[in-house]
Amino acid sequence: MSAFDDMTAAADAAVVATFADKATVTPRSKTRYSGHIDDGAARDVCGVFSLTAGTTVAFDSGVGPAVNVAGHAAEFWVPAAKLPAVAPKNGDQLTHDGVTYKIADIDQTDQGDMNLILTLED
Repeated sequence: MSAFDDMTAAADAAVVATFADKATVTPRSKTRYSGHIDDGAARDVCGVFSLTAGTTVAFDSGVGPAVNVAGHAAEFWVPAAKLPAVAPKNGDQLTHDGVTYKIADIDQTDQGDMNLILTLED
C-alpha cells in the first residue's frame, strides 16, 4: 500500500468511528411482471447516512413556470473496509432508522468505497 492509501484508510476509519450508522440492505431483483422481489438474505452494513435534498433538477413542462425537483432523498457512504461480502447493487432496498429507501445509483471510487444514492421507496 502507498502512503496515500494508508492516509485514506486512516481518514475513513476516523469518519466511521465518529459518524457511522448501521443500515440493513435487502437484495432485490426486478422482474418484468412482478415488480421488485426480495432476492436473498438481508445483511447489515456500516456507513455514514446523509439525509439531503441532493441535487435539484429544473423541470420545464412548457406549460407554466419551471419547477425544481429533488434528485434524490439521501446518501449512504460505505468505506471499502466496511463493504459486505456481497456488495449492494442498484435496486436493492436499504432500511435506516425505520425508513426504507431504494438504491437508485452507486458511485464507487478507485479507493473501493461506495456512495449509495437513495430514493424513498414507494
